[in-house]
This record gives sequence, structure tokens and C-alpha cells, in this order.
Amino acid sequence: MSLRAFISLLSLLGAVHAADTTGVLSISPSLYWYVAIQFDLRCITLTRGYRDGVDGSWSTFQVQLGTPGQTVRLLPGTSANAGNTFWAVVDTGCSDAVAPNTTNCADSRGKIFESNSSSTWSTQKLANGGLFSLDTYEENFLGLSGNGLYGFDTVQLGLPGSGLPTVQSQLIAGIAVPQYWLGSLPLSPYPHNFTNMNTPFPSMLSTLRNDSLIGSLSWGYTAGAAYRDPPVFGSLTL
Repeated sequence: MSLRAFISLLSLLGAVHAADTTGVLSISPSLYWYVAIQFDLRCITLTRGYRDGVDGSWSTFQVQLGTPGQTVRLLPGTSANAGNTFWAVVDTGCSDAVAPNTTNCADSRGKIFESNSSSTWSTQKLANGGLFSLDTYEENFLGLSGNGLYGFDTVQLGLPGSGLPTVQSQLIAGIAVPQYWLGSLPLSPYPHNFTNMNTPFPSMLSTLRNDSLIGSLSWGYTAGAAYRDPPVFGSLTL
């Protein structure tokens, strides 16, 4: 390879690297599956642990829903259909009928979203008061389904002060069914359609891309490993 060609290649690689580092959002994990509170008193160490979910320790990610923002902890939703909408557990998800004898239900389900407490919650664009079946095409093959109370609201990614953006008029499904214990943070680029293909509602990724807040519709996600010592939390990059 000639010197000129080598310099051109370096310039190209530099341009690619620069392009890859712009329009990137890194969402920090909630650090909630295990929060250690330690102090030593005569060589005695006390720890306290916290877990999300009922089938293991999962690394969740925090967002603020509504106005004022309500903090909920969500798992990344990687499903093509179900993953195009925010899912958040509503208060009936911790009722005796749904979660009998469940200790600390709200904490276990990643906190409760109360749409009635949000001044920006709206179902005006939706028929049937916003009540629809969840878009679970892939999950139906596993016998997983359910209903969601849909509406539009403001979503702040991360926690206040994190420097992450706020996205307006995001479609949120309030869920109560126990089949989906935690809510989800949507990673599908596809729009959501309720009754026909003529009125699609853009996904979060599409909204961020259209607003030039991310450079593409791609994402990177690692689930983390609670069994490691020390635990390795998940990571999510848009």
C-alpha cells in the first residue's frame, strides 16, 4: 500500500469513528438489582439487597413518565412488535386479584405509573378509551398475551440531571397482567398501529432519530450478570 493510500485509509477510519461517536445516547442502569449498604463494626459487615422481577435478578433502566415525572424501572423491550411502545405497570397490577400475597409488589414490578397523576397524559387520539390488546405477535406463540390501557405522555430518559433527552407524546401501555411482571423500554424501530396501517404512531427510536438526537435506529444492549462477583450491571446505548 502506498503512503498516500495509507493516509487516506487513516482519514477514512477517523471520519467513521467521529461519525460513530455523534448522536449517541447511553442510558445508565438503575443499579437496583443489588445495592450494597456496608459498614464495618468490629469486623461485622451488613449488606442489603434489592431485586427487580420475580424470576431472577435483572438489570433495569430508569425513565420518568408523565408530568411531573414518575420514576419507573424498565427492562429493554427487544421484540419487533411489543417493543415499539413503552410498557409500565399500573396500580391494578398490584391488586389482590393480580398479585396476591406479593410482598413489596410495586418495588418488585419496577414501580407503578399513575396516569391520572400526570397533567400531560392523553387518550384523545385513541378509540375505546385507549384499551387495546397488547401487540404481542411473537409472544403469542408462547401463550403470552394481555390488554393494555394506552395513552400518550412525556418521557424523560434516565433520571433528572442525567443529560438525557425528554421525548414528547410517546405511546405508553399501562399493563397489569402478571405474565409481564416488569414494564419495558421500547427498542423496536417500527411504528405502532392499532386498527389499520394508515395511522402509525412512531416508536421512541424513530422519534429520537427524527429529532437528530441519535444517529441511527440501531442500539446495543447487554443484560448484565448478577451472578458475577462483583455483579456486572447491564448497559444500553442508542
